[in-house]
Amino acid sequence: MSQAVVSVNAGLLLPVLAPAAGAAIILVTDVVVQHLRRTHYVIALLSLLVGAAATVAGLGLGRVAGEARRTLCLPDGGQCMYVADSVTSTLQLAALLTAALTLLLSWPDDKLESPGGTAVIVSLVLAATAGATAVAGARDLGTWLVALELATLPTVALVALRGARSAISGAVALLTAALVSFGLLALAAGLWYTATGSGFLTPVAALAMVGDPTRRPILVLAVVVAIAGIGFKLSLVPFHAWTPEAYDGAPLPIAAFLAGETAGLLSADTLDEMRSPIALDDRSGEAWTGAYGLGCQLWNLDGTRYAGHGGSMPGFLAGVRVNVETGDGVVVFANATSGLGPLIVSDLLAILADREPVAPRPWSADPDQGRVLELAGERVDEPFDHWN
Repeated sequence: MSQAVVSVNAGLLLPVLAPAAGAAIILVTDVVVQHLRRTHYVIALLSLLVGAAATVAGLGLGRVAGEARRTLCLPDGGQCMYVADSVTSTLQLAALLTAALTLLLSWPDDKLESPGGTAVIVSLVLAATAGATAVAGARDLGTWLVALELATLPTVALVALRGARSAISGAVALLTAALVSFGLLALAAGLWYTATGSGFLTPVAALAMVGDPTRRPILVLAVVVAIAGIGFKLSLVPFHAWTPEAYDGAPLPIAAFLAGETAGLLSADTLDEMRSPIALDDRSGEAWTGAYGLGCQLWNLDGTRYAGHGGSMPGFLAGVRVNVETGDGVVVFANATSGLGPLIVSDLLAILADREPVAPRPWSADPDQGRVLELAGERVDEPFDHWN
């Protein structure tokens, strides 16, 4: 008997459905029971855990290598709109784990959010994650385009929610790039359909048209336009102009993390071990000034210890450096290939130290002088009338 409906395997779709359902549950819960904060995080982490567990089936563990599982297939053995193979499941697992890490790093800030704010932030993270996992598994043009925007638009809101002027400016830049990207990708989808006559992203459809001299130029143009659209999404050179502004407006947990705000993920002893020199820039007769720890660079300048790291690729440079003792840090971004030397970060830290007054440490009594404190009594700050 021929099948007349699209086949659906809900278990195979769990990497997408779990974070989407988690976002819906959190929003409904926030309407019913307000002022919840940590509960939203727990629901989100559980939904991400379910989605991550569901990727195991697609990783090919215990099955024939290269075997793929399919769902949302058209009737009578037609093509499928969703495929879970080892590559898809690996990408989905990475997206789900990244979302979980993001929520864990933002956990201590939930008390600073206004009622309902936590639910919105967590739901946006889950929605973006659902879109990212759907992009990895989608095999038709329509689903792929919609999923790509679902992965992008919530991030625009997450940048803007900070409320600062730089955050709004960064969100507008990100939104503009997202709209340009969507326009290019929609154009590429139309060119693909014109060249192949198929709405599915399959290499078979493309290879069949390579030998056609009439459709081959259209197919090549579709690929070029698609690469440009994806370049805007992923901030690839030379489509990365929006990146520094959006990153500057968004929160930067890396600097705080290196300064010692480990968000409960690392003990102080572990962080100190990470910032201990392992490989030194050792020069004979001189004190070391540069070294590497576990995952970070270290500097010893005039007796002051700094931790941080640099990063670069053609068209984009970045650097972060934190004074380990004071916790003061600097983050620098530049849309350039060269010119961002280490002196810029050092000069900025020197300017900060020179112009920003150091807050005095709160006074506390010596605990070893407990007996003396008992004799002295407690200080009374309330005013009293000397004349009565």
